Amino acid sequence: MSLCCRLDGRDYLQDRFTAADLLMVTVLRTLQRTGLVEEMPALYSYRLRCEARPAFHKALADQMARFAENAPATNSVTDHIEFVRHYEGAKL
Repeated sequence: MSLCCRLDGRDYLQDRFTAADLLMVTVLRTLQRTGLVEEMPALYSYRLRCEARPAFHKALADQMARFAENAPATNSVTDHIEFVRHYEGAKL
């Protein structure tokens, strides 16, 4: 069954927003620069709907915090700021 078929008439993969949606949107976000998701209205609206959820923002913020905590040693504050901006740019 395709994802588009699964979403037919549904807002989320299950009857409510779950971890499965967090994981699926993470996959769909990797395709952002390809335009593939945008070509499929059901997937695009699903991605946007999930990204708008507070739980999604919290999960993403937690993940970005881990990246920042484990950033490679930098030579300056500017390098660290650029590292964090790079990952924050992936948010939306």
